[in-house]
Amino acid sequence: MKVLINASNIKLGGVLQITISFLNEIAQNKDFDFVLIVNNIVKKEIEEIAFGENYEIHTLDFRHPFQKGYTSYINSLNEILERSQSQIAFSIFGPAYWLPKVTHVVGFAYGWAVNPDSKFIRNLPLFKKIKLTFQNALKSYYFRNEADYYIVETEVVKQRLSKFMQFPLSKIFVVSNTYNHFFDQPQPESDLSNLPKDGFKLLTIATNYPHKNLKVYKPIVEYFRKRGIHDIFFIVTLPSEEYEKLYPGGDPNIINVGKVSPKNCPDLYHHCDAMILPTLLESFSACYPEAMITKKPILTSDLDFARNICGDSAVYFDPYDPIDIATKILKVKERPDLQNRLIQNGLRQVKTFLTAQKRADTYLKIVEEIAKKQVSIMMHASSQ
Repeated sequence: MKVLINASNIKLGGVLQITISFLNEIAQNKDFDFVLIVNNIVKKEIEEIAFGENYEIHTLDFRHPFQKGYTSYINSLNEILERSQSQIAFSIFGPAYWLPKVTHVVGFAYGWAVNPDSKFIRNLPLFKKIKLTFQNALKSYYFRNEADYYIVETEVVKQRLSKFMQFPLSKIFVVSNTYNHFFDQPQPESDLSNLPKDGFKLLTIATNYPHKNLKVYKPIVEYFRKRGIHDIFFIVTLPSEEYEKLYPGGDPNIINVGKVSPKNCPDLYHHCDAMILPTLLESFSACYPEAMITKKPILTSDLDFARNICGDSAVYFDPYDPIDIATKILKVKERPDLQNRLIQNGLRQVKTFLTAQKRADTYLKIVEEIAKKQVSIMMHASSQ
């Protein structure tokens, strides 16, 4: 069976980490012939992966529908699909903005489309709400029309996807997210010389999307300073221009280590004391199992998806209230017994997630079963 894997639309954030992990795990899989389509960002991340001889790899410059070159991009996708005679296409995450002529399986991790009742969306300024509502409408349109089957990361998202996108539950599969395979093997140390040697360091590995709520760190730091607390640090992983935009002039208690490659994430966790994620809207975050496997306490937003994933391995706060966040941080910092309890609970919780290898195998099993089902339907139809 020939399977086309589309990762040409993957650029950053958690979906990039999952994509690299998935490709690493299936690189030596000999059960299928693979046609892999990537962009230059993914290509750079997979340079060290040794792919088997059953791989055909193409590089395309991704374009969305309102970008110049979109038609050429789609034509290239279709040409590769037709020339390779792939029986099924798997876009690791959508929207792919592509309607292939074969059965299309699409990964879904787009919280906006399935959380229209979110407080974050309701509270957006009017201009931003209009702009983001338009973007969401475009992505939702393609999600509704480009996929024959979906793969989501939690049962909660499966139910919401069916409800808000009117998609049959029978065509939605759940495969849990997990930590990257790099967390299971020793990695060389990173250059983290700008991290403070002392103090309580809270790590957030995230892109500066509005819903990640990274701007909340500034009022929290100011709250601490007014109370004479100077030994709590937020560690972020942003391009320098994004950091400057969020925290003009910088802040000694909000330290930026820049963009971090997935293979360097484990070392970064080991140099910090806890993981914090003040997200306002999400469907899953790999930061949770990553913190669990590296034995770091978790502080995060009191949202349904977070409680569903973390259970009793996290301390929850109101992400809209800097004082509540600050209070919970102090609670964790000052209580080693609480830290240890969260760590032990996390080690139990992380065992409920798939391993990176099992996740990859499950993806392929779903794709294979769907392809076989489609072949059976076509053979039945031709015999009529």
